[in-house]
Amino acid sequence: MLICGLDFESSGLKIETIGVTEVGIIIWDTVTRSPIRSFSTIVDPGPDVIWEPGALEVNNLTPEICRDLGMPDEEAARRSLRWYGSSDVACAHNGNKFDRPLLEKWAKKYNLDWQPSKVWIDTKTDLELPIGNSNRLIYMAADRGFCTLFLTALFLML
Repeated sequence: MLICGLDFESSGLKIETIGVTEVGIIIWDTVTRSPIRSFSTIVDPGPDVIWEPGALEVNNLTPEICRDLGMPDEEAARRSLRWYGSSDVACAHNGNKFDRPLLEKWAKKYNLDWQPSKVWIDTKTDLELPIGNSNRLIYMAADRGFCTLFLTALFLML
């Protein structure tokens, strides 16, 4: 089985008016128990999206960075949906409230298939946490043995 791990950064939180500013995708093969593909890019969401106050503090992306360095919005959406479509299951942290609705909006904007019946795992709500443990993704990953060098470095920066 192939699991598509998704993570979006955006120009804010209100799905109706914001745009994708960064996307990261990893395809995990449950048979080999390893990642088989990964994709990450800054996205230029275009001039029509709303940049909510506080977005910069969350993801360090500005309209200028996205415009100058980002992949065009439609190209990023098409590539992301192609990868997403190749998987059996999708997985995201807080995916039910953020990533899935944002993916749906992004796909519909360009008339792309977002496979609404695809099974989603939301690590924030679908994984049982021992009492007292944090539901922040970095702690959840470490608790389950996914503490990679990258996560360790990220943890040290927090």
